[in-house]
Amino acid sequence: MVDETLSSIAQLPSTITQSLQSYMNSYGPGGIYGIQVFDAYTDLTGKSILLCQIFKYGRNTTIEGENTSLKTDMACTIEQFGDWLCNKRAIGIATLKSKLEDMIRGGKKKEKDSSNKEESCYDTLKEVYPSYIGTTARDMEQKSISATKRASRSPHVKPPFTLSDVKKAVPPHCFERSAIRSLSYLVLDVLIGITLYQIAATYILTSDLVQSSKLFYMTSWIIYAVLQGCILARFWVIGHECGHNAFSDYQWLDDTVGFITHSLVLFPYFSFKYSHHRHHSRTGSLEEEEFDIPLLKSQVPFLFRHLKNPVARVLVVAAVLAVAVPLYLLVNFRGRAYDQFASHFDPYSPMFSRKQRAQVLLSDAGCLAVIFALYKLALLKGFAWVAFIYGGPYLFTNAMLIIVAVLQHTNPLVPYYDSSEWEWFKGSMATIDRDFGFLNTVFHQQPNTHVAHHFFPKMPHYHAVEATKAFKPILGEFYQYDYTPFYKSLWDTVNDCVYVEEDKQNKGIYWYNNTF
Repeated sequence: MVDETLSSIAQLPSTITQSLQSYMNSYGPGGIYGIQVFDAYTDLTGKSILLCQIFKYGRNTTIEGENTSLKTDMACTIEQFGDWLCNKRAIGIATLKSKLEDMIRGGKKKEKDSSNKEESCYDTLKEVYPSYIGTTARDMEQKSISATKRASRSPHVKPPFTLSDVKKAVPPHCFERSAIRSLSYLVLDVLIGITLYQIAATYILTSDLVQSSKLFYMTSWIIYAVLQGCILARFWVIGHECGHNAFSDYQWLDDTVGFITHSLVLFPYFSFKYSHHRHHSRTGSLEEEEFDIPLLKSQVPFLFRHLKNPVARVLVVAAVLAVAVPLYLLVNFRGRAYDQFASHFDPYSPMFSRKQRAQVLLSDAGCLAVIFALYKLALLKGFAWVAFIYGGPYLFTNAMLIIVAVLQHTNPLVPYYDSSEWEWFKGSMATIDRDFGFLNTVFHQQPNTHVAHHFFPKMPHYHAVEATKAFKPILGEFYQYDYTPFYKSLWDTVNDCVYVEEDKQNKGIYWYNNTF
């Protein structure tokens, strides 16, 4: 029944249709519509009936009130309800059909008392697309996206909306950059970093208890490495924003701050800035993505095909987390294939143009200055002192950068495109926002707002969460978010995303796989 009717638009009664149309037009693009479904049943004629109520949510996710011109209890068929949702890009037709057909299969009429109205079908419908189906603004905020992995692949067709549509849904102030506000985050990070250093150098490394016990020494080193590593990661994020000119309205200030912060974590600022811009311009491209291009099945090393022992895989993951960043910068490990040797430290690398060579050399000088300072400190304080103060945090920072970067672009439900299918907009949506818990804030909201970053790379991090909430309804099923703990996501990714292969029904579309 649903198959026959969802292909055409079913009309609501004229009085309701007019009110509904007037209601939607009054709010305009970017509005968020909430539907509370009270009950689902099959009437005497065999039609599946939904009793629902429609709300309107404001941009700040507060209910602006029920629409008084619309019937409070609106009875409509499943086809009419589905057409309305699909027309508003709330949900894909296939997902709607399967979910609702499962819900009403059997046709048993429910009792309509206040105690079980929501229980009858709301709990099922909210799994379909939570950001459009809710009872209160608070519910909408909490259920704006499923707390589990999506059950179906991300759409790979050309979306029915444009970047302009997405931008219109975002409040204009989200695109404003404040040098003072950005600098305040940097100053806070510097103060925390200095405090942690003073604690480590003044108290931990001079403590007789720590020095007399390897257990205490290693425990304190790990704790310090994680805490100070988070601060170095925050430095990296700020430098990354500077490279996108998202720090302030002044290019000279952005480049100055970015050069200093990235040099401190041994990242060649200008070199990475240029290669990272190419990543943004070619995201999701199987041939031209700048970093972590997926392997084809034929390219997977023989050893890895049989590396199914969990202990062995843990060791491989640990090794990658430790050395992947420096190897990528030094020898373009897991980077895009070039005609000749490529390195972020080589001004004559094919990664850079002739005009960029001077800034590549300047980036090299910044990293060499930090390495020289560490060498002098090692002569003065000892190698173990430098390893404790800088080495541990540096390794932790690199590990987290790899984890975040990989998880934001690697998932069995997210496609890659070859040259016949790739488009910038589709490629930019082939990214995943991840929930890193409190680490979202620690890393300046980088893990959970990556889609917004690819759409609007000049948007500062302190506006990205608000912007993401504003445009999620526009993206609908094209928006990907995963609440799975990052450590579990990393393990799943290692096991599930070994190589990509072409979709048998859709040429030019590639999905991750792990079977041999």
